[in-house]
Amino acid sequence: MSLIIKAASKITPDQARRLDAVCELAYGPDDDDLTWTDEEDWRMWLEVEGELVSCLTIIERDARVGDVAVRLGGIGGVATLPSQQHKGYAGRVMLGAADFLHETLRVDFGHLLCSPELVAYYASFGWQPLAAPLWIDQPGGKVALQHSHMMLPCSGRSWPAGTLDLCGLPW
Repeated sequence: MSLIIKAASKITPDQARRLDAVCELAYGPDDDDLTWTDEEDWRMWLEVEGELVSCLTIIERDARVGDVAVRLGGIGGVATLPSQQHKGYAGRVMLGAADFLHETLRVDFGHLLCSPELVAYYASFGWQPLAAPLWIDQPGGKVALQHSHMMLPCSGRSWPAGTLDLCGLPW
C-alpha cells in the first residue's frame, strides 16, 4: 500500500487519466448547476498492489471569514473506486491529507464541502462542521452555497466568527 502526493504540475498524463477515472466512477456525472474549480495544487492517492483505489485534490487558497484573512487547504474530489469502498482507503487518504496540511503546507485550516450524510464520517478524522454561511464565486457573481462544510484546525488558530467567503470557485 502506497500513499502518494504530487504537485499537480508534476502529474503525468497517465496519472491524470487514472485519477480522473476514479472520480468519474465514484461520482458519475455532475447533477448540479454549479461551476466547480479546476484548480489543483496537489493530488494525493492511495495505491494497493499497483491499483489506484482512492484519491483527493488539495487546493491552497487565501479566503476570508468575516474580516479575517485565512489560508485554507481545500480538500476536493475525495473518491474511492466503487469496488474498493468500505475498506478504509478514503480514511487513509484523508489522514495523509491532514498531515500534509499541518506539516508541509502549514495552512491555517483545512476546508471541505460534503453532503450531510458524510459529516459524521469526516468528523471521525477531526473535521468540525461549520454553521457559518458560505459564499463562493460563480460565473454570474458571488452566491451563497447551501452545502455542509467543515474545517480542520491546522495552525492553533481558532476559527474566526463570520461568513466564509472562499474567494473563488468551490472545490
